[in-house]
Amino acid sequence: MATVKLTPPQEPLSWKHTPEEIRDKTNEIIRDGRKFLDTIAALPEDKCSFDSVFRALALHDAEFDTISEPLSFYQNVSPDSKLRDASNDAEKLLRDFGIESSMRLDVFQALKRAEKNIRSGGVVLTPEEERLMEKMLLDGKRAGLDLSDTEREKLLETKKKLSETCLEFSKNFNEEKGTISFTKEELKGVPEDVISGYAKSTSVGGQPDKYAVTFKTPDIFPIFKFASNPLTRQLASEAYENRLTQNVPLLKKAIDLRWEIAKMLGYETWADYIVEVKMIKTSPNVMQFLDNLVKKMKVIGEKDRAALLKLKEEELGDKADGSE
Repeated sequence: MATVKLTPPQEPLSWKHTPEEIRDKTNEIIRDGRKFLDTIAALPEDKCSFDSVFRALALHDAEFDTISEPLSFYQNVSPDSKLRDASNDAEKLLRDFGIESSMRLDVFQALKRAEKNIRSGGVVLTPEEERLMEKMLLDGKRAGLDLSDTEREKLLETKKKLSETCLEFSKNFNEEKGTISFTKEELKGVPEDVISGYAKSTSVGGQPDKYAVTFKTPDIFPIFKFASNPLTRQLASEAYENRLTQNVPLLKKAIDLRWEIAKMLGYETWADYIVEVKMIKTSPNVMQFLDNLVKKMKVIGEKDRAALLKLKEEELGDKADGSE
């Protein structure tokens, strides 16, 4: 893997990759990453220390991410479909490698050997080093490395299924090309410079021309904000919220897979698994926090809603029921 400078000043990231370069670079860093992990796993017990294991892994992760993240970022921003597809393929490979790496029992055992040597040798770590060691060991347990071989294999397979499902879900978002059409009258209130950017279709039979509005933020959000016709705003909002119905079964699949993973790892819910490493720690704490927040914000929310309904009534000249 190419050496990356991790201290400032750093050169800016390069955004000149071709689809072939994205694929080649992805395969290269994954290949080099496996070799590096093999080296860590092969360390004899007396050579396992904070520097040789914990620090080495942390620095490698930082370097790996610096190289890999731009490769998978093109799928979100590039106008070139071939570049987006290559980037999407790269992310799938990187996700699979991430799962594979997190499930390396031999690397986890090297971490535990290093911890044993640190504790038995009375090595004094800085608070940051102590935190890094604790977190890496916890990550291994959360990855299922304390499970049996059969359970760990099943967990790995389930994690890969979840990764593929999430990747397909994201790709549908990035490749979404739906539209909703309105007449010029229905777009009343929307700025002319916004309307001029819509694709115009000429109608026949005396019907008014229509403008195709995509669900991209620069197109659809001005309608939410400026369209004076409440029906236009309602239709636009409903179409926007239903623009990715193909993701509904993927969402259900992801929820089911998350539940399976949580159960395999000994957690009551996926939420308990996720928040364990966060400040709030447990899902009951989350629910308590949200319930308290609702109680405090409900009065303010109802007051704001009443003010908005009054404004709507004044603008429309009739009674607004707040159903929009």
